[in-house]
Amino acid sequence: MDFDWLSKITIYSAFDVNPNTRLKTFYLSLLQLSQDDDFIRINLDLAKNKYCRAYQVNKYQVTDITPDVISVYLQMLADSFELNG
Repeated sequence: MDFDWLSKITIYSAFDVNPNTRLKTFYLSLLQLSQDDDFIRINLDLAKNKYCRAYQVNKYQVTDITPDVISVYLQMLADSFELNG
């Protein structure tokens, strides 16, 4: 799975007065979500269906997206917040 686009994701708010705290909150939330195997497993089919409908993608094109892939992606995203914080 190619995660090159991950480096282009930016989350910010013009009203942040303490961005380090905000980044730590993002990090902890994403880390916890990456470890919630039941939540990922239960919601993955719904997310795939919505994605396929929204972007007119065939289901066979997303079969390689598994709960483990989502967990790793969320962990990588969390790590990027920790490194930048």
